Amino acid sequence: WIKDLCEALWQLHQVRLVHGDVSPRNIIVEGGNVVLTDYDTVADQGSVPRTHHVWYASESVEARAAITSSDDLFALAATFFHVIFDREPFMFGASRRENQGLNWADIEAANMPQLRAFLDRATHPDPQQRFADARDALSFLTTSLKADVPSPVAPSPHLATLSAQVVER
Repeated sequence: WIKDLCEALWQLHQVRLVHGDVSPRNIIVEGGNVVLTDYDTVADQGSVPRTHHVWYASESVEARAAITSSDDLFALAATFFHVIFDREPFMFGASRRENQGLNWADIEAANMPQLRAFLDRATHPDPQQRFADARDALSFLTTSLKADVPSPVAPSPHLATLSAQVVER
């Protein structure tokens, strides 16, 4: 699903557009397929973001600075972290800190190294270390998947919950 969503984002990024609001409410899962929706939030790269969801937005989007393709991937990674682990991605105690990376405390991620590597790079505290755009993310995913094909894992119950919640909307 991450790869499919990166491919959808690349359609925007290659013409210098940014989705601007990648979040669970804008992802529809139906019949095993995933679709990114809500294109009224699309903006030119470098413009002020039109909208965002506080749980998934990068610090620069929160500050209403110029939005970039990297911000879409940040939000995509934060969304998947939240859905898979049922935890707000940047909550550390009572405070939200997007500039600290994802909160992996008490999460066992040893059996999903590619996922963790993707999520960590997309939300890296240093914006220069993040994926530049969806093509960069797709390249990473392709290389990562070729390097180490993961063993089959049962789907997360949280993904089924996301599918049900999104389809209901």
